[in-house]
Amino acid sequence: AAFLLRHSRLLEAARVCVALTNAAVVHSGVLAMALAAIVILGVALRWRRARAAAALILVALALGWAPAASASVIYVTTEQLEEASDPIITGKVTEVNSHWIVGDGTRIVTDVTIETDDVVKGAINKSTLIQVRIPGGCVGSIVTKAVGMPTFKENEEVLVYLQYRDEVGYLVVAGARGKFDIVTDSTTGEKYVAGIDVETQTALREDAAKIDAGKGGEAAPAGSSSGRRIALREYKKYLRDLARTRERDGR
Repeated sequence: AAFLLRHSRLLEAARVCVALTNAAVVHSGVLAMALAAIVILGVALRWRRARAAAALILVALALGWAPAASASVIYVTTEQLEEASDPIITGKVTEVNSHWIVGDGTRIVTDVTIETDDVVKGAINKSTLIQVRIPGGCVGSIVTKAVGMPTFKENEEVLVYLQYRDEVGYLVVAGARGKFDIVTDSTTGEKYVAGIDVETQTALREDAAKIDAGKGGEAAPAGSSSGRRIALREYKKYLRDLARTRERDGR
């Protein structure tokens, strides 16, 4: 979303989209989806740039607008996800707390506390407790769900792509696309990155193909994928390499 952040008018359009959609969701989820789609399409056509459309969706999701769209609206590559995120961390979920928005009374959010184990990107110290806000949750007998947003549970290990917003704090970029589980092989003790849905699993297969091709000094063919698991250590190296390459190229 770096492109969008450099263009104040587009960023303001994203903020307006978020405000309008949040208001509409209270009355009708269908109306919210239709309104959001019209606003995004209009801005994207006006600018006629695919990156503008992708950036608008990423920032809208990062701002907490989830009921109206999800990452499946447009496929987000790992390169785009890395560029839009700051920070990217791994850690353990220590607390999950759902509650009503204070002074609102119409929306439930879930605050997820993560104890940072490693910082793949960003200026955060290890062992820092980070609170991530997710739209939706369960309070008493009332449950609300935000389409396309990840869920968290205590004691799970995760890798998350985050973005900080003054209004609410840390948010997961691109919804469920920005969260991966970390699983440990019971035999070897090696940790692996695991997708939480079809989209993240597809992304990991494509990333595995790119990592394997990179070892041979050549680019992976477009659309190629690999069925092998990606170790956490090599996935973190892959992300750091993406960040260094982008910075070197001035993107």
